[in-house]
Amino acid sequence: MSIESRLAAKKRSAKARKKAKAKAALDLALIILIPVVVLVIVFIVVNNIKSKINDYSKCLTADGYVEDYNLSKEVTLPELTYEAMNIKYEDFAPESQNIEDRIVIELKAKLPEEERPTEGDESEIKAAYIALVTDENVEKYFAENLGEDYPHTAEGYRTYVKDTLTKTSYESSINNTIVEYVVNGTTFASLPKKYVDNWTQIYSNNTKASFDNLKEIGYVTASNVYESYGGKKEFKKKMKEYATEVVKQDLALLAVYDKLGLSCSKADIDEYINNNYVTSEKSLEDCKEQYGENYMTLECKTYKAVEALKAMIPTPETEKANKDKDGDENKDADK
Repeated sequence: MSIESRLAAKKRSAKARKKAKAKAALDLALIILIPVVVLVIVFIVVNNIKSKINDYSKCLTADGYVEDYNLSKEVTLPELTYEAMNIKYEDFAPESQNIEDRIVIELKAKLPEEERPTEGDESEIKAAYIALVTDENVEKYFAENLGEDYPHTAEGYRTYVKDTLTKTSYESSINNTIVEYVVNGTTFASLPKKYVDNWTQIYSNNTKASFDNLKEIGYVTASNVYESYGGKKEFKKKMKEYATEVVKQDLALLAVYDKLGLSCSKADIDEYINNNYVTSEKSLEDCKEQYGENYMTLECKTYKAVEALKAMIPTPETEKANKDKDGDENKDADK
């Protein structure tokens, strides 16, 4: 489970937990740039809201495709090779990520305002935050995050942050760079209007819910969501822009899935939901009910498309494995 979904501490009040979670989500959006999937940031803040208004599976078939839309005729993909993508592992290597910056963000979300360091310049304040990472404070603020997977010590917490950065920064950044390459290089003869309209409604509903949540805890001052976007007309325009981008992403990645000849079984879909949606409060069946199995099928297929493209990018591990394989083959040839 990601950092931002586990920020609330056991002994905080309900309001403090809500505030910490929202703050971490906003901070995370600033530190991790997500070109296409940044469009779903509004869902981070309201990811526990079940809306009967939203129908994610509307306009989708049981196998996760858009109804009455011919992918092979309407969507033209860019070249799907490692050379064409030109995405290098070292540009996103998790070992290059800054653990201390992540720790500061975590502590800012956890600490009550009156306990946050404020004296000195930026570097001094950062050092003061890092100094707070003691065994005692880790147990106090991050016991839930560490669970049984990491020691409840300062070192255990730093390991946890490093591992989480590997997932949130490396995985998210490289995944979204792949998505950006595919979507930007794809041409669409047309877009399915009903599907765009449905996503426009979903974004409108979730953005309004997110606004109400942030207003309640004091992070926005506009009197209503329309004012925050410069008026009702501008709000509707922006929601349609967001919807259009997510629809293009869905269609392009479904086309990649088809072109690469990938497969997606019911077990694959359940595994995907368990890994990405299921929480202690939300079961597999809850997720299927909220989003619909058609939408979960689409999500699993687009996920598999990104994973297949990512597998084309050499990592130190795959390069070593290839060298070892070549060495074994050469030995067998010499015999």
